[in-house]
Amino acid sequence: EPRVREGLQRCLQALVETLQRDFARHLRSAFPTWLCAMFDTHAEVAQAAVTAFTAAFPSDEKRRGVFRHCQKDCLALLSANLRHSEQSLHDELGIMTPAGGGDRDSALERQDRYARVLAASLNALGELVHVCTAPSSGDQPSAGSLGTAQLVPFFEAGSPCGLWPRLAAKQPALVRRAAVQCLVR
Repeated sequence: EPRVREGLQRCLQALVETLQRDFARHLRSAFPTWLCAMFDTHAEVAQAAVTAFTAAFPSDEKRRGVFRHCQKDCLALLSANLRHSEQSLHDELGIMTPAGGGDRDSALERQDRYARVLAASLNALGELVHVCTAPSSGDQPSAGSLGTAQLVPFFEAGSPCGLWPRLAAKQPALVRRAAVQCLVR
């Protein structure tokens, strides 16, 4: 599976390089998933995603502009990812649980996939907040800055996409680490 995700990032890079400005109309729908891929738990996948992004948007200012332009779409995807339970994520992906619960390897694979999605989403959220709240080159807050109201669902007690439950000891270490990194980024 990591090789498929890595190959997808390489294809995305080729597509963006080929389409160039024509890709702009697809950016808002593609970037949220691309952002999550930049924080994939497999280093080769994450590196391929980062390489594709920096090749498509060579300057820091352009990359910041993409984050700000797509922040609403990113928050929607990240919120949706964090709201999922293991079962609902796999239902949405169309991955059915084998009758009778399946074998142990299948269950571990499902748990790993769920943890990867949560960890990538938490790290992506931290990066989105970091980039979108950083001052622009003119040291003035950007019109596209991320506001407190947009982040409330992630910090509200009892919220299904909240960060606090991700710090619980019952969460996989990968998810707990990503939640901490999200908070300190």
